[in-house]
Amino acid sequence: MNDKKCYSVSELAGLVGVPRTTINDWLTRYNDYLDSELRGKRRVYSDRTVTVLREIAALRETGKNGFEIDQALAERHPVNPEVAPAAEPAATGTPRPEG
Repeated sequence: MNDKKCYSVSELAGLVGVPRTTINDWLTRYNDYLDSELRGKRRVYSDRTVTVLREIAALRETGKNGFEIDQALAERHPVNPEVAPAAEPAATGTPRPEG
């Protein structure tokens, strides 16, 4: 995200046309579909986030509830997976006797 335009929460609110408190709620609720990066103490968001937030706003305007919006986003946008270390194979315990 370093080479792209980054937006603050206030800028997102202006671009999407909803109150900042609504943006904060959506950033929490739909976090899995949004790109963000921590810069110092501030979190900033990408153009992709603006696109997804505008889609959420449009779905809200058509009367969709949170569950329906989540379903629509899941169909259209890849989820940002948490990066977790690969699990090591478990030891089998006692070795099998040969023979």
